[in-house]
Amino acid sequence: METLKIMNIPKAQQQYTIVSQSFKSHETLFRLQKMGTYDFIERTAHEITLDTNILKHLSSIDAHLIGYVYATESLLHTFDLNLKYKF
Repeated sequence: METLKIMNIPKAQQQYTIVSQSFKSHETLFRLQKMGTYDFIERTAHEITLDTNILKHLSSIDAHLIGYVYATESLLHTFDLNLKYKF
């Protein structure tokens, strides 16, 4: 039986890491830190998925978490619209 290996971005290419996440206005806010600095940015999962410069410089685990949160929020938003308009 083969084991699943997680592909990680080499540390030299990883420039951002998630330091916290919070919930605000039906969206999850991620606070990212630029590696080796005290610079922080706050973005929603949707904003991060649109910014390929940030997304490609995250670890695969952080990128997966952001993608999962964005997909979940999109699904919940669609479900809310369906209930509102009774499709």
